[in-house]
Amino acid sequence: MNLYDMTFYDLLDSYEFEDIEDTFSKLYPKDFSRHVISYEESFESIKEIDNTIDNDCVIAIEHVDEDDIYEHVYGKDPSSPYNVGLSLTSWSEWLGMKFTPQTLDNYTVPEIICHCIWEMTFYGHNEIEIQQTISGFEKSLQDSLENFENFENFASAEALFEEIDDIEEQNESRKVLAEMLRDEIESSSSS
Repeated sequence: MNLYDMTFYDLLDSYEFEDIEDTFSKLYPKDFSRHVISYEESFESIKEIDNTIDNDCVIAIEHVDEDDIYEHVYGKDPSSPYNVGLSLTSWSEWLGMKFTPQTLDNYTVPEIICHCIWEMTFYGHNEIEIQQTISGFEKSLQDSLENFENFENFASAEALFEEIDDIEEQNESRKVLAEMLRDEIESSSSS
């Protein structure tokens, strides 16, 4: 099979963890030394997935040399002008994706596998941990939306209080004017 037609599943199928271990330790030395067992378990779990989900999104890896130097792993969907973050994507979807030609031209297969696994496990070394992260994000978003709605209600209440203050000031002004008018009437009638 042509490398440019292979999915991530196809690439993984040709490798064992021992084949990428040295590459992984060179690319991510601190993370790898602390989590080598977790990365190996993740690798094995990913390889055991049978139900890949084919999709049009392709995996791109790009070297970034700005404030930090790193390899940016993201998805490119032909139906969208925007890049797609993949770190919270299901592993079945990852396995069904192919790669951009630039990725295949600029990186070795072991490097591609390591960069993808690092991105796949960014929020957890198994899909249960990743789902918990997603649930946490959804709860935070829901809380933020509720706080925003409460803020809107607060802003509406604040506007109402300002309107009540304006009415009270107008009433005070009317009272003062009424007293002045009464005083004027009383003083003109007594003369």
